Amino acid sequence: MNDHRLKKLITRWLDESIDSEEFSVLQATLEESAAARRTCLAFMSVDAEIFILATASKEHLQTPTLKDVGLGKPPGKIKAVTSRISFFLAIAAGLLLAFGVWQGSGESKLERMASERPPALNESLILSEIKPVSDACRWHVVNAHRPRVESYRSGDIIRVTQGKLNLRYPCGTKVVLHSPAAYQLISDKGALILLGRLTASVSEAGIGFSVVTPRATVVDLGTDFGVEVNNDGETDVVVFQGKVDVEYHDDRVSTQRLNKGEAVHLEATGTVSRIVSISSLTYSGQSLPQSSQPTVIAQVRDNISTRTSLFKFYEIVHAGMDEDALVYVDRQHEYNGITKKGMPSYLLGGDYVKMFNDDKIRHDIQIEVKLAVVAKLYILFDDRLTPPKWLRDSFLDTGDNIGIERENAVFSEGRWRILTQQRTVGPGLDMRVSNTLSVWVRKVSSPGVVTLGAITSEGINAPPSMFDEGGNMLSSMYGIVAVPLGKTY
Repeated sequence: MNDHRLKKLITRWLDESIDSEEFSVLQATLEESAAARRTCLAFMSVDAEIFILATASKEHLQTPTLKDVGLGKPPGKIKAVTSRISFFLAIAAGLLLAFGVWQGSGESKLERMASERPPALNESLILSEIKPVSDACRWHVVNAHRPRVESYRSGDIIRVTQGKLNLRYPCGTKVVLHSPAAYQLISDKGALILLGRLTASVSEAGIGFSVVTPRATVVDLGTDFGVEVNNDGETDVVVFQGKVDVEYHDDRVSTQRLNKGEAVHLEATGTVSRIVSISSLTYSGQSLPQSSQPTVIAQVRDNISTRTSLFKFYEIVHAGMDEDALVYVDRQHEYNGITKKGMPSYLLGGDYVKMFNDDKIRHDIQIEVKLAVVAKLYILFDDRLTPPKWLRDSFLDTGDNIGIERENAVFSEGRWRILTQQRTVGPGLDMRVSNTLSVWVRKVSSPGVVTLGAITSEGINAPPSMFDEGGNMLSSMYGIVAVPLGKTY
């Protein structure tokens, strides 16, 4: 069916003027074509928004306040949604479910989560608070089976069309929805994300919180994580702290446990792949101020196809280089200046990459850093090691140093164990800086990819002093920082 004919049928259906024969043709087209389904969903969304704007001034659509339902002050942006809008959004979700985006066991998982909700749960308290992250946030609630916003119950769909929206559950779990997003409430420990991105911070009381997506169900095991679902139902899962279980909606794939610093992409075909790098801005739950600094580091990749974990990601922290910035995705080490003056000022505010400290033992690693603008690229290299040839040939030692404050940890029984300690803040040798890094620089005169190597070459061993009694290498993987050339901020 051509595009013009498809849009005409969708319009006639929305206007309730479609006849039975045309409806059968439309239904068959939606079953066969993912592109047609996306077009239909887009038309329904526009129709719903127009209806809201056209009727918002009528008395029977007066905006209810959150005060009326015991959830605090009104955000000023919530809109009442009529049964017409509820109908269209329900149909939209139904299309996703019926025509292949929500496949496998996702629907049965949804039903099971609803059935497991404690009978005594007060449905009006599924959420204890809804609060926009910024004044620019625009959102509304599609209420299941009732025309007015009286409480937030199982089946309600929260739509965010602009900005970010903070949801808080009675157990203390927090979910931030990033626009555009559609998020359906299931219970006090479960939800379904129809479209968009969320960042979840799960409290101890909320462990077991589950997010159902088109491709998998993400079950929290005490963590901070992010989930994103695109228009085709493809799903990203990213773990920032703790761990989650990813229960795939495909019997051929076993449940995957993801730990801190790991992420997966689930394609529409069911294929599971690694997300190599992410930006700190993508999943930030905060209202981000406008920055005068452009994105400098666009992407980071490596040549490692086999790891202890196949799913580790590099985290690009935009404008994040500062005292006490976290060094790695797999450790809690922090960058610090080595004197009370702090780290060199030219590093402050630069884009930097959280690396994998375990990569210090790889002689064959190559790391590609894609720069979006003309920049100065800095490598922070462990002073205890001899600089490798790739570093000496392409970079210049500035003569400056910064330090790493290590987490208090011991290696035993095959894994690192973190010991409780009071972390310090700010620069200085009295701040438990454990080792120093030399700052090397290279001017990159055009945007593009710069290839970096390993900290040591194969056949060139680190000195014995670089190993502990158990044979574990004590050196640090190098750091990467980039700032725009001619930075003036």
